[in-house]
Amino acid sequence: MTRLLSLPPELLNYISDLCEMQEIKSLRLVCKQLDEQLASDVLDTLAFHMHKDRYQKTMDILRTLYREPHGAAPRVTKHLVLRSLSPQHDENPSTIYHYIGGELVEQPEPQVPQEILDAEAELENILLDALHSLKSVESVRWEPGESDKKWAHTSVLDALLSYTNLTKLEAYLPYALIPVPFHLLTTLREIDFDEHVSKDKTIGRRSFDNLAQLLAHSPPGQITRLAVHREWYKTRTSQAYSLHDLFRFVDQNGPPWTLKHLELFHSFVRLDPVTASHLRHLRSLRLEHALEPVRQPIVLGVRGSFDQCGVVPDDVFERQQAVGTSLNQFWMDLARERIFLEEIWITNIVPGFLQYLTMYSGLKKLSLWDGLWDNTPGSETVAENFFGEPFKLATHINSLEHLSIHITYEGSWCLGWHNLDQLCRLKSLKVLEMSVIRADVEFPETEHDAESHQEDFFKVLVDTIALKLPNLQKLILGSAVLERLRGQKLGTLAHMHRRWVLQKIISQIERYRAPPSYSRLPVLRSWRRDFYPEVFLLADGTSVLGYREECASAEIDE
Repeated sequence: MTRLLSLPPELLNYISDLCEMQEIKSLRLVCKQLDEQLASDVLDTLAFHMHKDRYQKTMDILRTLYREPHGAAPRVTKHLVLRSLSPQHDENPSTIYHYIGGELVEQPEPQVPQEILDAEAELENILLDALHSLKSVESVRWEPGESDKKWAHTSVLDALLSYTNLTKLEAYLPYALIPVPFHLLTTLREIDFDEHVSKDKTIGRRSFDNLAQLLAHSPPGQITRLAVHREWYKTRTSQAYSLHDLFRFVDQNGPPWTLKHLELFHSFVRLDPVTASHLRHLRSLRLEHALEPVRQPIVLGVRGSFDQCGVVPDDVFERQQAVGTSLNQFWMDLARERIFLEEIWITNIVPGFLQYLTMYSGLKKLSLWDGLWDNTPGSETVAENFFGEPFKLATHINSLEHLSIHITYEGSWCLGWHNLDQLCRLKSLKVLEMSVIRADVEFPETEHDAESHQEDFFKVLVDTIALKLPNLQKLILGSAVLERLRGQKLGTLAHMHRRWVLQKIISQIERYRAPPSYSRLPVLRSWRRDFYPEVFLLADGTSVLGYREECASAEIDE
């Protein structure tokens, strides 16, 4: 033990990184010195989440913070996660009905047990002081629970105002009862604000206004990351946010921002003298369901269907045009302003975006989603343009490290014979994530089937990628929905098809054997299951690489 205690802190930290959490907890019990040195490994992040079946552990932690405000946690906890703060919270609420007199009658909710009421009363007394004690907190993720009381939210926000080291805040407000005072949190550098499906619409709007005030009065260069997510349903015509809303209180004669990362969900976007100067330093952009000013928009509806909205009134349409433009024009304006991004995440893939990609080099990460096409020709045309000549990623072959293409329907966006050669030009690629179509993962079950079966695409795929993409670390394969279901509500048939394809992918991975000359393979992931390279011995004594699963999960992405 003396030798262990005599090691430099750096070596002790390295050793602790190799230990399981339970081993670190045991080491802390050995002596006071180890307890002090290893406290940050255990207490770096504290997460509070209560519900009626499990609240005692959280209460115990809060009691300790309340009674020992100068203990280990207040000194070393850097990250705080706050979810439900009510012992009455029900994780799986349900309504029970009984037949009475031939009619369905709702059964009254059972009375809250006295011990839960006592715990909530105690929580009200200790929560503020317990949270106040965490003076070293640097980042907070706050997701209020549906059963939270207003005093709990007041305590949380009062505590946030006391954290002098707070630089990152993620606030998710569907159940918020009071606005977030962003304008008073003057140390923030990274902000995630999500008011999705907020019950009280005024809470979200007032929180957003406070955020705009913070942006207007923060020193240049302080805020480097900003993500604003808003409820999308029924807000397209009159209530949607815009990029301009963020600059509502900004002095246009003042110094510009140096924002590095921006995320906007369901917003209008437009580059003009008001917005362009503040995005000069932008390196990462995520645009999810970006809006365009149109008279009668077609929007993505429930479970993959498409809905046509009503005609937009003249006054609303004029306001939209003042803060929004076509996405084709937006990407051309980015290029004109020489704002060239290193990371891009978008759901609206338009021709202007493809042209933008060809106008510079240096892109490192690209994530594309195709779910907004309401017709097959539109999707196929853009996909063929993307993978065709000239290849739209040709100028990024020496920089692109991560490529994800998440598609809903089978077609040219899938990984296949038509684009394999182009993808293999991306020599710096480390992660590739795409879907495959059903026909390419079917394999013969009998010799008779094998005689008429086409070349094994899956084996060619893995062989080729392992050979031509030497830096690839992970290949993630998914499935897509039958093209003939585009525009329909996706239900059991679509789910069964995707599940069948994923099962075939797993079977192909387990059957795969690399050529004897191969010395490396990328990790394969499908259906949330990871497969790692492993040496297998063939019947003739030859050693070849194949795949063995590390851990399994029966879950599937819906």
